[in-house]
Amino acid sequence: MRLTCAWRLLAAGLLWATANAAASPPPVDADTAFREGLAAYRAGDFPAARNAFERAQIAGHPDPNVLFNLGLSHWQLEAWAAARDCFQRLRTVPSHAAAALYHLALLAARAGQRDLALHHLAAAERASTHPGIRERIRQARSRIAPEHARDASTLSYLYLGGGHDGNPALVRDNDDLPRLTEDRQYVEALVVGRWQPAPRDTLQGTLFSRGYAGGERYDQLGAQLQWRHRDAEGPDTTALSVELNQVDRNIRQQLIHLERWTQHAQGATRWTLRAQLSGIHASGDFALLSGWRLRGAAQAERPLAGGVGFAEWQLAFNERRDLRRVDAFFSQSPIRAGLQLGYRKRPTSRLSLDIRGGLRHSYFRHENRIPSDQGLRIARRRDTLYSLQLQARQRLGTRLFLITELGYDDNHSGQRLFDYQRPRLSVGMEWQP
Repeated sequence: MRLTCAWRLLAAGLLWATANAAASPPPVDADTAFREGLAAYRAGDFPAARNAFERAQIAGHPDPNVLFNLGLSHWQLEAWAAARDCFQRLRTVPSHAAAALYHLALLAARAGQRDLALHHLAAAERASTHPGIRERIRQARSRIAPEHARDASTLSYLYLGGGHDGNPALVRDNDDLPRLTEDRQYVEALVVGRWQPAPRDTLQGTLFSRGYAGGERYDQLGAQLQWRHRDAEGPDTTALSVELNQVDRNIRQQLIHLERWTQHAQGATRWTLRAQLSGIHASGDFALLSGWRLRGAAQAERPLAGGVGFAEWQLAFNERRDLRRVDAFFSQSPIRAGLQLGYRKRPTSRLSLDIRGGLRHSYFRHENRIPSDQGLRIARRRDTLYSLQLQARQRLGTRLFLITELGYDDNHSGQRLFDYQRPRLSVGMEWQP
């Protein structure tokens, strides 16, 4: 792979070095250094090539190919940050923008920044008119995101699986509440379809169903339709989605989400910032869940030990109707803050791994008023949730994957009913037709 990329980089470098002549004659010393750099690069002496191109740049050589070939030399020496700096500066030169964006995409892909790599490739394709360059862009896109190689406007996948949910009710195990703590085996299905009506617009539809053994209490049925729009000048994205959920034929929720996220690279670190505003309407006995929610998150990720490590900070505000009775009140409006740490192992042969652990604290905004034999008890609910999750994804064929997930939640609450543990296991097959 490295030899193939090196050959393509060398070919691209020679192409642009010969196809673009300097607009004005460079100083003699600068031109000599540039020619020495080209000769050293062709001979495979990349340290000497880098030094020569740096001398040509310092001497004021006006040809953008000096900066381009300096970036290629840094690449060959695996000085990724220095190479990225060269191509970032070169992307502002119209005659070299496509080449610079193409190589920035390769650098992003190498760092595990798939979305950023695809964004750079799309920008490179718009900036390029050379058939050879456009073909290399298409080849790179097919390697980074094989689904794009189909050259189709739709992408879909189907997941079928089953598992064990140790506590679907999210309450403490209690012999007095057997209906809340039984029926924990389930089967589930997920269907996702995507359509791209325009280069920067995507429509995605999702259908989800889960059925528990022995009853319908926790059976779930959901549907979501989402529209995404990516900004023309960057990786910023806006999404609008409508979601319908049904649980146990009693809880019916209609949700509308407006979401915005952006990505920024800072050296080898990629930052993703997200904000989401949701309106929620619930019917029946669970109308108390109606209201609105505001969530924000900031994630930083960078290459780590052959994979990608990340940290995500989360904050959410909820304003709901709460549960009111004549002499009782139960708050349903928490403020939540959390931290999640994780590691994604890049595919080795056919296996990829995702490991993450999290901590989330919930502070319910209003005090509960609970009647008891001793009188009215007033207390505020506070929860701390610890979670751990492992996902293994095994490729079985070109479009077939085996997915196994293990998880464990441990919630510590000031109210005994909500002090629970929840082990989880699921196994399923994903097919991408």
